[in-house]
Amino acid sequence: MLIFPEGVRLATSTEIPFDPDLPELLAKISNAQIEPGYIVHEINDRLFKYYIEANVNAKQVWPLFCSLCKILFPEESQPVLGDISGETLHGEYANTAKMLELFDRFQFYLANDCSLQFGLGNSSPEEICEVFVASTKHFQIWTNTVDSVEKIMADYDLRRVENLQFIDEFPRVTTSLEYKDGFDGYQDLLEYLTKLVS
Repeated sequence: MLIFPEGVRLATSTEIPFDPDLPELLAKISNAQIEPGYIVHEINDRLFKYYIEANVNAKQVWPLFCSLCKILFPEESQPVLGDISGETLHGEYANTAKMLELFDRFQFYLANDCSLQFGLGNSSPEEICEVFVASTKHFQIWTNTVDSVEKIMADYDLRRVENLQFIDEFPRVTTSLEYKDGFDGYQDLLEYLTKLVS
């Protein structure tokens, strides 16, 4: 079973609002096989050929993100920041290494707070390439170069898994993290990061 980030877990029977399908939902949770791994979707799109989704254990979220971005965006990239609502902000292009260094001190919150989502990308009218970590901390990757992504996945002992399950397919509970470093919560951190990259 996947090791989840601190901010999310599968719901228990007492945490699911009344639902006539409760027995089926509980059975689905009981039989969940949410495991580390990834799945590659071949896409017939002129802007990208592959859409890759991946589950990684919580401690691997930030290291894997950095490894992917350094390979896919060796020079410049554009930050993507958002909250659980799904709305995202695209910041200014900057040096990838400097961008990762800027985010590094907040890696615990980015990798564990399920009210935050983030990514880096480098896109043009001809191509989309982006590494995005959704609020539930599974990876979404749009790219034309699947081989380089799979090499990184192998470095983290991640393998292709058919019918890979993700936690956002199940009833779940998200919890607020305790913030330090002068921030009151995820909104405060998101506002701070948004100003840095705008």
